[in-house]
Amino acid sequence: MDPAAAIAQADSTFPETLSTAELQRMLNFLNFGNLTVDDNFGPMTAAAVRTAQAGYGIDVDGISGPVTYSKLCGQVAAVQTRLNELGYLVAIDGRLGRAGTETTDAVGRFQKDHGLAADQIIGAQTFASMFNVQPAAPAEVPTVIPEPVLPEGFDPHQQVTAHFNMFEFSCECVWEGGPGYCDGYPVQPHPVLILKLEEVRQEAGIPMPISSGIRCPQLNSDVGGVPDSYHMLGRAADVPVYRANGISVSQLAAIGRKHGLKTIEYPEQSFVHFQWND
Repeated sequence: MDPAAAIAQADSTFPETLSTAELQRMLNFLNFGNLTVDDNFGPMTAAAVRTAQAGYGIDVDGISGPVTYSKLCGQVAAVQTRLNELGYLVAIDGRLGRAGTETTDAVGRFQKDHGLAADQIIGAQTFASMFNVQPAAPAEVPTVIPEPVLPEGFDPHQQVTAHFNMFEFSCECVWEGGPGYCDGYPVQPHPVLILKLEEVRQEAGIPMPISSGIRCPQLNSDVGGVPDSYHMLGRAADVPVYRANGISVSQLAAIGRKHGLKTIEYPEQSFVHFQWND
């Protein structure tokens, strides 16, 4: 069955809201994040929501509203539909209400039966095997990557490069559930930082959600940032690295250094800190 057709056939009457814990389980299950399921909507969850929204082609704002819920539930229902077609009987409700649901367990059994890593995540190989499609071949990296150019002016919600929206760099305090210490832009993100991150994104060929961009002094203090953090200058951004994308923290950091960014690797927390010093 064509995956798009399966999603189209899924029941569209889904809830307009989900618990944060169920949202986090869905984002993990559908390979949009590698989140701790703690029922807390923090920066990492917001970043995973933005990755999902970009994948679905809907407004990328990091806010988990009814449209985002409908897309996530629809995709889960499509997976459930396909599992039933393949003989792995589960309820088709578009939900992952509890950890260890019959749906995730069934995906794990499918993966084991087909010689795949039984991680219960709908990654590229599992998706290809389940829906009988060939995974897309990795895009060839051009010898010379065209230099991206930022649009003129400052618009806090503008798509500034092919893969980055200005809001992604805003202070986390204005993200959903944040304390709202500032207006999101106590400083503007440095244009060279954005351009360099776009170069890294093009070469790496994987989603690069920003989990921490600009920080106002109060937010920087709250998260334990150093007093002279480059985040407060608009010259730093943190990017989470998800194992299902096939790239490691050290590999992504190496690409950043290749393009002139200073990097700090955090393998245990699975993210890279990128910084523009010049």
